[in-house]
Amino acid sequence: MKKIETKEDVINQLMRWLDEIGLGFHPDTPGNDYVTRDGTTLFTEEQASEYDLRIQQCFDVCNELGLDFYGMALDYFLPALQKTAEM
Repeated sequence: MKKIETKEDVINQLMRWLDEIGLGFHPDTPGNDYVTRDGTTLFTEEQASEYDLRIQQCFDVCNELGLDFYGMALDYFLPALQKTAEM
């Protein structure tokens, strides 16, 4: 998988996580901690390691560009959360 190197890469990854993980996503949560509704792990060990690597790449890119990764994540997840609240 392509390394995350730009702000656009970070945004694209956030959108994938919104689709894959949903509103339970948090940048501080390790990949192994995500579970499905029935309690099974969301990711395999390999996928969890890849997730952890990509989270770190997102933080690294944002730090290099002077961006707030937490703020960016909130900017993309908040509209989905508001949509859910309106249902």
